[in-house]
Amino acid sequence: MSFAGTDKINDREVYVLRGATADNKRHRLYFDRETGWLLRRVITTPTVLANIPEQIDFENYREVDGMKLPFTIRITSIDRFVLQLNAHVHRDQTECWGRCHEIQKASSSNSQAIEIATR
Repeated sequence: MSFAGTDKINDREVYVLRGATADNKRHRLYFDRETGWLLRRVITTPTVLANIPEQIDFENYREVDGMKLPFTIRITSIDRFVLQLNAHVHRDQTECWGRCHEIQKASSSNSQAIEIATR
């Protein structure tokens, strides 16, 4: 992993790290300069025909049990996929109930979305 400079995602300044795995996939990680949170991960997979990019955006960070976790994860590749977690945390407790009470799936010609609501 090495430092690749700075960039901007939406209105956020980010640090960019780059590296490669043993299977020759190239990774770029984008960390918010102010918070340190991971905002984006780009993975490029080489194939015989072309490089296939996949972008994963992490948004809507919330505190759960003392840790900040992204509650929206958007995966963009050949198809677009959005995973959004809506968790309700009781005011007097710092735990997130893991019981899923609703799963909704909506799809269109170029996108899929799954929403998992927990309480």
